[in-house]
Amino acid sequence: TMSEGDLASKEDLASESDLATIFPIATLRLPPSVVAAEGALEFGIPLPEDWCRNVRLLSLVDEAGSPIEAALEVTALWADGSIRWCLAHLRPDVAGDRERVLGICKRAAPAFSRESGRNGAFTADSARLVLTAPNFELQVTRNGPATLRLCDHDGHCRFSGRFLLHQGAKVHEAQITSATHRTFLYQNRAMSYEVTLEGHWPVEPALDVRFECRLLVSPSGQRIDGELRIHNSEAALHPDGLWDLGDQHSLLFEELRLELSEFALERASDLGHVQLAPDEAVQPIKQDMRLTQHGSGGPLWDSPNHRNASGDLMPRFGGYTLELDGATSDGLRAQPLLVLQRDADPESGSLSVQIPEFWEQFPHSLLAGPDALS
Repeated sequence: TMSEGDLASKEDLASESDLATIFPIATLRLPPSVVAAEGALEFGIPLPEDWCRNVRLLSLVDEAGSPIEAALEVTALWADGSIRWCLAHLRPDVAGDRERVLGICKRAAPAFSRESGRNGAFTADSARLVLTAPNFELQVTRNGPATLRLCDHDGHCRFSGRFLLHQGAKVHEAQITSATHRTFLYQNRAMSYEVTLEGHWPVEPALDVRFECRLLVSPSGQRIDGELRIHNSEAALHPDGLWDLGDQHSLLFEELRLELSEFALERASDLGHVQLAPDEAVQPIKQDMRLTQHGSGGPLWDSPNHRNASGDLMPRFGGYTLELDGATSDGLRAQPLLVLQRDADPESGSLSVQIPEFWEQFPHSLLAGPDALS
């Protein structure tokens, strides 16, 4: 996206009543379609002072001036009340070119009435929040143990999920304190459904570990993207002004785990398959699999930056280890795609799982077995 210093001057733009375009504002470079299919993209757009005051006049366009389906919302204003920054939320078509150049257009009149948009996909009560999509329901608790359930409309559970924090022999289950929702709209049509969960792990009386989880669901329901952030609310002490690791208020834990279960109705001959990188062959999983990225897989995997508070080097190994149906192998950098068959019928669908930046943000693990996926 443009930096603020790249903004066009007011003299270079048309007046408020005329059609005006700033081009280009962004270049999209899309990953392979298996990764990008139905994926959402968000980026900020800076605008010149006094250029536009009504976000309903704005739309993204391509090089030919054709509109790009995107939800736009204001995130910051100039002192005179005009739009300084807006957020673009879109799901690019990945069937065509891998690169697209975009601009932003200001029209003389809005193309639709925002007030007529509907948000009937969500229902909520004091106990849970439910998103009803075309072919499933996503159910989340609003107060209590954090449980996610994805169900067919006939009531069958596709999978349930929970967030677990491991500290030695103790396993803490996340508690939800708030569940909110919103819908991103383009001309009154849903681009994405968003669910935001807030809560905590009651690790000990003096330490409350908070979390925020954002789920972004595609309109078709074929894709769910999730982000999980954790926050240690205890301020560090910094004895003698030092910011070393191992501060007295540090939180030390072994695992932060998203565990999915109940995803199989009946067991297929194979559990599924795993592809360790986009250019590698698919490997079938018959019973179980564990893939762990220990280090970066690069020449500096044992950098002193990766030492803990005791001075010990954290990565046990420079790359990844794959344990697959009793056999063990290793390699350098994994970008895995894990696919689990839902049941014995190949036509009944599957569950595909990816973790962005798997080898870059080590340590990471993917585990699959007959009863759960983590």
